[in-house]
Order: sequence, then structure tokens, then C-alpha cells
Amino acid sequence: MTRVLIVDDKPENRYLLRALLQGHGCEVDEARHGAEALVKARQSPPQLIISDLLMSVMDGYTLLRQWKADERLKQIPFVVYTATYIEPKDEKFALDLGADAFIVKPAEPEPFMARIREVLAKAERHELSPARAPHGEEKVLLKEYSEVLIRKMEEKMLQLEQANRELAAGITERERAEVTLRALSLQLSRAEEEERRRIARELHDSTGQKLAALSMTVGLLQDATSAPADKSEKMFADCLAMIEQCAQEIRTVSYLLHPPLLDELGLAAALGDYVEGFSKRSGVQVALDAPPDFERLPDEVEIALFRIVQESLGNIHRHAGASTARIRLACDAEQVTLEVSDEGRGMSAETLRAIEAGRGAAGVGIAGMRERLRLLGGRLEIESGGQGTTMRAIIPRRQEPT
Repeated sequence: MTRVLIVDDKPENRYLLRALLQGHGCEVDEARHGAEALVKARQSPPQLIISDLLMSVMDGYTLLRQWKADERLKQIPFVVYTATYIEPKDEKFALDLGADAFIVKPAEPEPFMARIREVLAKAERHELSPARAPHGEEKVLLKEYSEVLIRKMEEKMLQLEQANRELAAGITERERAEVTLRALSLQLSRAEEEERRRIARELHDSTGQKLAALSMTVGLLQDATSAPADKSEKMFADCLAMIEQCAQEIRTVSYLLHPPLLDELGLAAALGDYVEGFSKRSGVQVALDAPPDFERLPDEVEIALFRIVQESLGNIHRHAGASTARIRLACDAEQVTLEVSDEGRGMSAETLRAIEAGRGAAGVGIAGMRERLRLLGGRLEIESGGQGTTMRAIIPRRQEPT
């Protein structure tokens, strides 16, 4: 039985990889990062290590360097399995450090296991290639390592540098700092939204499909099983029910991260679909008032308004005690207006002052709304009294550059 050490900081990734390897007859041990992996391997060396690259405490590249520098471990094959560093330069650097295979996540089970068997067969025949980067040349290694880690930030930095050069003439240090912070905030907002989109795609296209395949497999196994009928039927039924629940949760999380209708049909359609699901989950009945021919808006405006609706409805559900809410969406030649209102408890003057200062959970959320709108040249208005609250987001059609 092949003993394999898997290294990944995400429990769900370790679980899936462990299940796959154990299903192919391997004995599996786990580590959450490179430092833990080294301790375990030195106590009980495995026959193969499979490691992620992006991890806290000690990342995969550092683990690979130390692994190949250890006399007891360097002959044990090292497989890199990564979803983050997937460019040719990343693979070349890993192979130069001595990796015996470089596999990009998510890999289909059979091709993945074929690569693992290939690496193990080469190790048994003593045909694994040595590290191509000399360990003594620390400066060279550190230079390459730094290049790998910062490559993904280079484009953003170049854009900010260009903006700084254009703004440098005729503005004060305070104004320059404010403009730079606003540019960084916008970059952060864009990066956050792109990460939401990437995770949504990954959940839908990879994990969701695997769960569907697993459900089909268990169903076939149920048909083929002959022993004790009552017990096995109940176990299979429970298993299928849990799989379906898991698949439904993944679909919900995928949608909340980035609703596909926002890209495909625009803001009004995405809000209609979202409020229907929100009402089912929360029990708060939400009415959406939007023109049937509501036009498409720039991506950043649609995303900002959608997130504001999410945050506002969440606050209504958590704090207002309202059973109904209303969303009004309007657009003219001058501006786009979004209103989210309820007839719940409302907010006192003291609560409004705390929100303005960014205190409390609602205050932090509303501060985030204000920042999204400010980056688009817009503003947030709050009306609240003894009963009910209205959040009004206003964005000009022609936005000043941030």
C-alpha cells in the first residue's frame, strides 16, 4: 500500500484528495502547511508527497526547496497540485526546484491518478529527474521565487504608477494621497468582484459536476446491491439526500457570490431572481418595482447596486423585524436611483449617528455601500424615523473618473 502525504491549507481540498487516493488503495496522511508536512515526513517518511503551493506558515515552494535539500526526503517524489500558480513560469520554477510533476487543479480523477502512477513507477525505477536549480545559488533562487510571488500584482502596480504620473503635476501631497487611496479602493473592489466570479465558476463547473456524478454512481450502486435490503436501502437513501442537499447549497453559494443573470441579462433580471430566493430563505416578502425594459448599465454600476440590495435586505432581515420590503429601480438621462425600503422598526437618531460613524455591524455594512457609491461618483441617503427605513442609492449617468 502506497503511503501518501497530502499538504493543503483547505480542509475541503484535503478531504477530496484523501477520498480519491484512498479509493485507489493508498494510505493517506495530511498536513495543513509546509512546516507541518516536514515534521510528519521526518518522523515517518511517505512514499509520495502531493502539495499545494499557496499556503500560510510555509508555502509549497519553500516546502519543495527544503524537501529536496533533506537527505532523508529528497528521493521521495514530490507532486505539485495547484489552482493558483498555473502559468508556464510557475511550472518551470517548481520543476527547477525538483518537483517530479506539476498538476493544475481541478484535475479529473483518472488522468490525475495516471500521473501519480507514472511518478511512482519512475521513482521505483530510479528515473526521477534531479532538481535543475542548484541549491547553493541562494540569490538566484530567491530572485526567481520573488518573481513568481509578485507576478500577479505587476499589472495593477503599473496601472497605479501611470495614474500617479498623470496626477503628479499641480496637486498637493494630501490630494495625491487621496487620489491614490481612491484608486486602490477601486482596484480592491474590482479584484474582490473578479474573485467572486472565479469562485462561482469553480463551484458550479467543478464541484457541482463531481457531486452530480457521485449521485449517479451511488444510484447505480444502489441498484446493484443485494445485501440486507432494509438497511442498505435506508443508507443509500440518506446518502443521496445528503448529496442533493450539498449540491443545492453549492448552487446557492455560487449564486450569492456572483449571480450569472447579472452578466447575462442585467441588473433588473438578476434582482428579480435574487429577491425571489431571498424571500424563500428569510420569509420577508420583497416587491421589486423596475421598468420591464430597464436598460443595461456599466458592469461596475450593476455590480455595486446589486451588492447594495444584498446588504440592505440582509439588514432588514437581521435588524428591522419587517415582514415586507420594497425595491424601486429607476433610470433617466441624468442618474440611476435605487431605493430599498421597509416598514420595520426604523432607526433612532442615536443609531443613525452610530451608523454614520461606522460603528456596529450595520454601520460597517453601510460604510461599504457608501464607498462603493463614492467610487462611482454617487451617494447614499438614509431616511428613517419611528417606523420604516429607506436606503436610496443615486449614481450619476456620467461618472467622474476616480
